[in-house]
Amino acid sequence: MGHALFRCEEAPAPTKDQDEARAIECSSTSGTLKRPAACPAAGFEGKCTIVENGTTTIRRAYKGAETAYQKSFCVETAKGTWSTTF
Repeated sequence: MGHALFRCEEAPAPTKDQDEARAIECSSTSGTLKRPAACPAAGFEGKCTIVENGTTTIRRAYKGAETAYQKSFCVETAKGTWSTTF
């Protein structure tokens, strides 16, 4: 999953289920789980804000992340809001 390697995902106020899902997803992609997320600013290209059942998830995309794909997926599939503001 090339597009997953250049991503930092943040749940500002995670639910227990969201917390568990992040931990599983993170370990399955050899990622690093941090609390707070502390997403890096270097190489940042855009972010997708998704609100589902009142719970917010922010996915930040970085250089090398196929930004056009990330933006399209965000708006079309995830029904999120794309922004280039960190």
